[in-house]
Amino acid sequence: MSDELSAMFHAAATEEAAAAAREYPLAPAELDRFVGYVRRRRATRVTMLAVGGVVIVGAMAFGIGHMGNANTVPPAASPSPSPSVSPSPSVSPSPSVSPSPSVEPSAVAPTPTETTPPPPAVPGRVTVISAGPGGGSGEIRVDWGTVANATGYRVYRSASPDGPFARSASIRIATGAVTIEIGIPYEFITIWPLSGGSLEYVEAVDGQPACFRVAAFNSAGEGHRSSVVCGNPPGWPPAPEPSPSSS
Repeated sequence: MSDELSAMFHAAATEEAAAAAREYPLAPAELDRFVGYVRRRRATRVTMLAVGGVVIVGAMAFGIGHMGNANTVPPAASPSPSPSVSPSPSVSPSPSVSPSPSVEPSAVAPTPTETTPPPPAVPGRVTVISAGPGGGSGEIRVDWGTVANATGYRVYRSASPDGPFARSASIRIATGAVTIEIGIPYEFITIWPLSGGSLEYVEAVDGQPACFRVAAFNSAGEGHRSSVVCGNPPGWPPAPEPSPSSS
């Protein structure tokens, strides 16, 4: 930049000197003073031009840089007009809510009460009964017919028609289980169902005649005992008839 300014100064001074010589033929001393004056003026003007050029170049550079940043700097937002505030509408009273009708509970069907069936009635009295000698030595058998609602039967035994009678054995029809209940020594005792629905008791106790009574039972209890029947083992004469009071 300084070399170019010097060249500009020198060229301007030379041109001014030549013009002065053409227009004003002066003595060398006066010409030198005039040329010096002209050079100073030229130098001042050139300096001013140079400064002005620097300012212009700087302004142009600033403008270019500002244009480069134009994409990054958002434009100033224009102030938005203040919204007009409309008066708030008056709130109308909300309509009163009428109470909803009460919902009547639906009728629930009553749960049927489970009734416990009454216990069965006590079985009736055994009526068809007989006694006689058994098939083996010293055996006595007793036969009887079934009774309604009976689940089992019990045989009572005594050495006399007038008693006392004690339990000898019992049977449960559903299972056929026989329970021996006699309280004296015995050889053989059993009960089994016969064809036709009757039952038979067989004992071999002491080889002596004996008398018997039979009662039916169920879960409600035991029914009335049958009339007394007496039997003898084989080889013995017929057993005596029981007295009417024992029936």
